[in-house]
Amino acid sequence: MNVRWIAAWLVCLTLTPFAFAQGAKTLPVPDAETVQKQSEILEDLYKAKLDKRADAKEAAEFGKFLLARAKETTDNIALRYAALVLVKGLAAGAGDVSTAAEAVDEIALHHTVDRGQLLLEVLTQAAPKLDGLPAAGKLSELAFPLVEEALNDDRHEFAQKMAQTIFVAAKTTGDLKLGGQAKSTLTRIDFAKQEYDRVKPAFAKLKTNPDDGASHLEVGKYFALVRNDWKKGLAHLAKCSSKDWQELAEVELLNPSKGQSQIALAGGWKKLAETEAGQAKTQILSRAYFWYGEALPNVKGLEVDIVQKNLDELAPLFQGVKTQARSVDFAYEQRKFDFVHNETHFITTSADGKLAASAYGFNEEVLLWDLPKGKLLKRLGQGKTLGGANQFNDPQCLAFSPDGKFLAVGNNRNTIQVWDVNSGQLLRTLSGHADYVRAVHYLPDGKLLSVGDDGDVRLWDPNNNLAARVTKVHTGFINGFSISKDGKIFATGGNDRQAKVWDLAANKMLHQFDHPDSVRHVALSPDLKRLATVTFGKSVRVINLDAGADVHQLAHDSSITAMAFTPDGRYLMTATQVDVTGVFPNNIRKGDNDIRIWDVKTGKIHKVLSGHTNTPRALAFSADGSLLLSGGLDGAIRVWGSAKK
Repeated sequence: MNVRWIAAWLVCLTLTPFAFAQGAKTLPVPDAETVQKQSEILEDLYKAKLDKRADAKEAAEFGKFLLARAKETTDNIALRYAALVLVKGLAAGAGDVSTAAEAVDEIALHHTVDRGQLLLEVLTQAAPKLDGLPAAGKLSELAFPLVEEALNDDRHEFAQKMAQTIFVAAKTTGDLKLGGQAKSTLTRIDFAKQEYDRVKPAFAKLKTNPDDGASHLEVGKYFALVRNDWKKGLAHLAKCSSKDWQELAEVELLNPSKGQSQIALAGGWKKLAETEAGQAKTQILSRAYFWYGEALPNVKGLEVDIVQKNLDELAPLFQGVKTQARSVDFAYEQRKFDFVHNETHFITTSADGKLAASAYGFNEEVLLWDLPKGKLLKRLGQGKTLGGANQFNDPQCLAFSPDGKFLAVGNNRNTIQVWDVNSGQLLRTLSGHADYVRAVHYLPDGKLLSVGDDGDVRLWDPNNNLAARVTKVHTGFINGFSISKDGKIFATGGNDRQAKVWDLAANKMLHQFDHPDSVRHVALSPDLKRLATVTFGKSVRVINLDAGADVHQLAHDSSITAMAFTPDGRYLMTATQVDVTGVFPNNIRKGDNDIRIWDVKTGKIHKVLSGHTNTPRALAFSADGSLLLSGGLDGAIRVWGSAKK
């Protein structure tokens, strides 16, 4: 890579309307002349290494080394920037997608650039150089979300280029499944572009005639049926010239809460779907499916059977299709896994809904389950291995990777172990935390986030065992952790009596709330409008994040042991224990081992789930939100759903 080429590339780096938002602290790109001088320093300093850049292995290894050195460089901004640009080119040219993408993220973290465009350049350069299916999988994990973002912004050319890059990666590595996904995505992009071009005149007409009903119909159907953005679509359809579309949109905008009204709305969408075909028909039926799901918790008797029949009929259409989350009433215990551990402290589920993992915090093994069948698949870390040492020290947290191939386990020896789910083998151990690891979570791009009792939040690339970033979030233990589905916003609660909300990409705190005692649990609502917190007291504090004010105090009779919002955000789940005070035989027992379902809007109890015979400690939802898994000190894992099994 010629230093003059680097300088020319730097001139082309400009901020676009779709730049990666990094907040006020991001800096402009250093001027090309300054960076060229720094690039020449790097070329001279590492000449021996750079002379071997034609060797992909040498280039990849040096890229990792230089990335680590660049991160340590905090005073010379231009030198760090030039080094990151060099890493980007070296790694991409060697087919090392992870390192190249990490260099891009470092650039975007500190400078005002278009992250998406930089990643497109990286992935386009790397795609023909990939070696093996895992590399193609890594590229696709980065690329597919960027395709969706571009489609949501009507940037069809960018989306097309990114999808073509995925196809090249599939062709290079012989990944037939990925190739099919890329072709399907390209077809979808072509359709979206054709539809966008078709409705452009309607967009233009609304600028000169905002009341034109025919244009509102075209634009509304485009948003709802092509972009799957019903919020924007309904706003237009409520003003459109079609009576059928207008009436349904107006009812939707009233957000009906009664079961019969919701059933009527679902039936209306189902009937309207018969007037359309293809993708349009499927999208309208998805609206019917959503509203039948909303109605289910609000009906009784025969109406339950009617709603369930419609849901069962429509469900096969939406397997693997992204639809809006629907409400589930977790009224029934569908199955129970008895005494899987002495006690069950931690549960997690895979993104495809096929697997669950569970652990007991004082037993050096993790169990893997076939979730639909309730069948135990394997025990990780069982027995004495690795030269006689236990593979696991006491597990404290669990997380599946987005593709379900790996399981990360944080433990009380301050490390994180990454396991191969299929083989059951330990792949690597991540070290760096100075105290217990309390939470782990995989981001959509495959990076791993960890939270420790040392007060740190660490962002890892699990492929190279390096922490890409370490942030001191609390001055003491971090007890509670919650993160948004897209991995962009997270919340923590600590022994310093504070609950905090952070923007992960910008590495910036958004909110801070003081409490009278240590914060034990936190939960972010899916719409990111509410934060629920629990201290050592017996009440849940629900905070409106927009207003920064409390909206509810949910009182309990005994201590709260776990908490989570349902995936649709409609309810908050809390688990409690029996509190014992005094000295036997005159001790006093107060509370129960139940799970309460709170209506978020009203702050009132919607339902109570009873079944655990000792304290429930873990709550987790299946990927589609249709099942609740609870684990407790009775050793059982209970699976709850909206229908009897």
